[in-house]
Amino acid sequence: MAVAITMSNLKNLFNTPEGSVSIAKVATFSILLSVAILLFLGNKLSWFADNKTDQTIVKAVQKYESVKQSNNSKISICVQADVVASAYLKVNDLAKQAEWEAIKEKDCEAAGVPSY
Repeated sequence: MAVAITMSNLKNLFNTPEGSVSIAKVATFSILLSVAILLFLGNKLSWFADNKTDQTIVKAVQKYESVKQSNNSKISICVQADVVASAYLKVNDLAKQAEWEAIKEKDCEAAGVPSY
């Protein structure tokens, strides 16, 4: 929804027949402007949050692969698998979370960590 705001529109909005500003018009304009700003920023903020979440999961998976390939301790691999499973749980991707829970169980069993 595009709103064109020109000086002429603003003058017509704020001027009453006697030339003073109506409080009701100022309040209406303020509310409409606030809603427009929130709608615009809301879309941008949700995209930012989704993008940040995706990056967090990608980084967690990359870290798991790095830990596993660099022959770190088995406990480190177990912990990193848990981090990835938790990241998927946080975004409510239960299919991926269950997949990583299975990976975590296998890695933790190899490290001698009991399942909980």
